Amino acid sequence: MSQQDILDKSIEFTYNRLEDFIKENINHPPITDELINRLKNSAIDAPLAHQDKSDDELLYGLKRQ
Repeated sequence: MSQQDILDKSIEFTYNRLEDFIKENINHPPITDELINRLKNSAIDAPLAHQDKSDDELLYGLKRQ
């Protein structure tokens, strides 16, 4: 199965499940200032190991054309 097949099946699954997902009443915790600050403070602030590479190269191993 190719990456494109996997992507196509993922998109198809998402479209088929989107209505059900929207109907689900998910109880999520309230987004408070404290939670936002905790998320900001827990973010990793580090330089990229390979700054010369694009996001696609780093994420998917794709080479620039």
